[in-house]
Amino acid sequence: MINEYSQIHIIPFDLGYVFIDVLSVDNQPNLLFAQDFIRELQNQIGLANQGIKVYNNIQFSYIGKTISRYKFINTEMSENAICYVKLKENLYCYILANGTGVFVFSDLNGDAIRDKKHELKGYSNALIANYQKKITQSTILNKYKGEDVFPEEEACMFNFRKLCWSIATTTASKHKIEMVRKFSSNIHYKAEGFSYVLTIYLINPNLMSKK
Repeated sequence: MINEYSQIHIIPFDLGYVFIDVLSVDNQPNLLFAQDFIRELQNQIGLANQGIKVYNNIQFSYIGKTISRYKFINTEMSENAICYVKLKENLYCYILANGTGVFVFSDLNGDAIRDKKHELKGYSNALIANYQKKITQSTILNKYKGEDVFPEEEACMFNFRKLCWSIATTTASKHKIEMVRKFSSNIHYKAEGFSYVLTIYLINPNLMSKK
């Protein structure tokens, strides 16, 4: 249900390696890299047993032991995700073929401002929604001066991207895949690997006018 404070936040991070190079004549090493990355991610997530689920989203066809074709299984949410991961009920991550991960974080109940609603009473819904966006974005990017509003989700994203970087480095080395974006694919880049947050407002027309 969409209320006056429903928002979805899109937060990308860089793994540094390309899983599928659309300009390459021979993608065999990269496809094997993608395959092993997904398997290792599933293995390590399974061993941790924290209720996190990894969904393989790429299907391979073979001629002998050689991958002849590939296709993405579910293209509804992303046209080129090699896998997607359910981290929490309100938090997913999509690992894209170009070597980026994208967190999709839903705050449908306005939890970012749950402790401030009494202070915001009387302001327009548009101003409150903008304030909610700024609090969420700044806390995710480590810029918020107050107490983090989503500590569990932030910790989950932090641990997951560290795991992705580790697995990507190990499996890339196995297949002799070179890193193509060293600067932006590590914990020391900007906000611990994050550079920006894109926020989508879900507007209930019964609670917020076009004006």
